[in-house]
Amino acid sequence: MTKFTTMNKRILLALCLIAASLQGLLAQCYVLNDATERNFSTISDYTYNLDGKPAGQLTFDAKCVAIWGFWGGNLRIKQYVNGAWSEELTSVGFAAKDTYYSFGPITLDRNATQVQLFTQSGATGKKYFKNVKVTQATYVEPSSNTISCGNVEVLSSSTDTKFSIAWSNAKPLTLTLDNTTDFALSTTAIASSTCAYGTESDIIIDFHPQTKGDKTATVTISDTDNKVWGTVTITGHGDGLPQTISWWDPDVTMLSRGDTIS
Repeated sequence: MTKFTTMNKRILLALCLIAASLQGLLAQCYVLNDATERNFSTISDYTYNLDGKPAGQLTFDAKCVAIWGFWGGNLRIKQYVNGAWSEELTSVGFAAKDTYYSFGPITLDRNATQVQLFTQSGATGKKYFKNVKVTQATYVEPSSNTISCGNVEVLSSSTDTKFSIAWSNAKPLTLTLDNTTDFALSTTAIASSTCAYGTESDIIIDFHPQTKGDKTATVTISDTDNKVWGTVTITGHGDGLPQTISWWDPDVTMLSRGDTIS
């Protein structure tokens, strides 16, 4: 009975570890995931197309195989961003021939649409590469971290100020405001999701100061796992109400400078 119980515990632990590992794998999103083994000789190149989502980090496996006893030279990487190829992003070398090495992660521009592996003059042997992967970038970014709503009269309201939040590969987001007396937001939840991306535009700030003076609020951006992605500081100033004088005398129709009100 004791052996059976111990075995059950071991099996349960193994299943938990496998489940945790699978969860980590499933949580990763790729804009490129190509396991195909490819190769080229001497001076050549190969270009991969990304799927259009924001690019994150590049990893791959590569090796150098000798031709007629000669091998060497680096495998080089560049990226295609905003309609043009970049300068060489980086290059990787090989400590030994006929041995696969894992390279990366190499951070790409999130606007990259292609990645190219290539060699230059002086390279020898044949370069093999496989398991070329580019993760989807993960970020949550407000258009500004400090926003001013200007001056507004006390007990009045202004909705002239707004901001946006760009996101990629993020779980649903919540916007929490710590001063709801003087401020309000038109949006408090963003339906973001993993392996997707977008921008929540026109988040309107309603500034309605209740008293005179400087006002401040902090917007905290967090997801369903309670991970805080960032904050936005909102400021504004409450102006006093204009003073008015109400007065009436049936014998006087107009006030002039120097008149005394009694």
